[in-house]
Amino acid sequence: MNNIIALDINIYDSKLEVVDNKSTGKTYAWSEFQQFVIETNDRGPFEEDVFLILQTNTDKIIIPQSKVASDKAEKLFQHFPNFNFDILTQAMSSSQNQQFICWNK
Repeated sequence: MNNIIALDINIYDSKLEVVDNKSTGKTYAWSEFQQFVIETNDRGPFEEDVFLILQTNTDKIIIPQSKVASDKAEKLFQHFPNFNFDILTQAMSSSQNQQFICWNK
């Protein structure tokens, strides 16, 4: 599986565009995603401590929370039917090294 660190994301009705550290954009149809995970760690507040992780069959897209404005995050969550907002709330309250599965295909 390829790990892709996202520096930015662009959300469209039919796809997600991910701009990585090489300034290249890769586009994914929403149907390609298999899982949505939030990963937390104990390094905050001076280091990145929350990551949104989207997985396809071939790629693991790691999006630092600081790269996603709250309005963009809301738009992102809407593309995953039955996204578990209770798990999201637990994740955002965590300061431990944990993974929280918010959505599975």
